Amino acid sequence: MTWERQTQTRLRQYYDMVATEYDCKYKNGQLIYMRRVERELLEQHICIGQVLDVGCGTGNQVIWLAKHGIDVIGLDFSPHTVKIARNRIQKENLGRKVSFIIGDAGYLPFRPAVFDSLVSILGAYNHVSNVEEGFSEMYRVLKQKETVITTLINKWGGIQFLSACKIDKPGLHRF
Repeated sequence: MTWERQTQTRLRQYYDMVATEYDCKYKNGQLIYMRRVERELLEQHICIGQVLDVGCGTGNQVIWLAKHGIDVIGLDFSPHTVKIARNRIQKENLGRKVSFIIGDAGYLPFRPAVFDSLVSILGAYNHVSNVEEGFSEMYRVLKQKETVITTLINKWGGIQFLSACKIDKPGLHRF
């Protein structure tokens, strides 16, 4: 097994292990502020239509988007977090607006140009092994190269990500 594959396996195991306590474990003042900023960005920039939530975890953004009338596909590489997200969607009675898939942010299992927007909140793209491929995948699955909203956990991930996305792409903006 390659180092890259071992790392991905360990990450998946970690998220599977903490899935049931994830929402409580990562609650602090900085995260609460970050969530507020993320919601403001979603309100201002998400297109109505089909949205892909990459690294959907336990479904926080999926639920918020579905409650605002948006059709969402949540993708995560942790089966346990997706199971929790599905249960939350059922409790909220939002099943018609949402579907889930187990997958990797670096290799999105969709045809080109299927989504109106893509969100990836709280660091899924910190875990891709090749940031350029991850960004290319985002760009590939978007219709008319619409909106991408992503957050990264640390500044080094952000620097690497922004350099990979080559800001000269049409319609691409940093906030």
